[in-house]
Amino acid sequence: MNSGTVDGKGIDVAGADFVNSGKINADNIRARVVNTRNDGYIYSGNDVDLTTNTLINTKEITAVNNVSAANANVTNSGKIVSNGRVLLDNSAITNTGEILSGEIFMRNAQKFDNIGTIKGNTELSINQDINLAGNLHGQQRLVISGNSITNNGNTTGTGLIEINSNDFTNNRELASDTVVINGRGK
Repeated sequence: MNSGTVDGKGIDVAGADFVNSGKINADNIRARVVNTRNDGYIYSGNDVDLTTNTLINTKEITAVNNVSAANANVTNSGKIVSNGRVLLDNSAITNTGEILSGEIFMRNAQKFDNIGTIKGNTELSINQDINLAGNLHGQQRLVISGNSITNNGNTTGTGLIEINSNDFTNNRELASDTVVINGRGK
């Protein structure tokens, strides 16, 4: 548990719980824990690599390169930011905050609930129905794959939006330079 300030070249945390309500600053931050809760600030000059069952973020996790929290139950009401990639593959994702990155991967998501903002070249795939709410913005690329997809949010881009689904219903904004909708049928 950290409620103060931790600075280091590399920080490696192992154990049951990683709880931060202070500031952590390092070139590389790695945690191999059961549960991660961030109510403070985590900043890495390179990568943040979280191997955890549960990630709850209410403040800010920032990496110059990559943030990884794959295979986790991710609840974000704060900010997750990177210049490189945010990797949330095989995760159950609930986002009411912001996820901002050059690239965002949420492949084989177990759950996807977003009423916040996700912005970056994004790939989202899930073997369930998807209700797109909130703001989902692809810089040059936004690829969304699911069973039945309903857009009830602002799904936008400045390049390509590709939607792959059995059924697609648009109730709000779907806008980009190029929009491709591939229906697979039921």
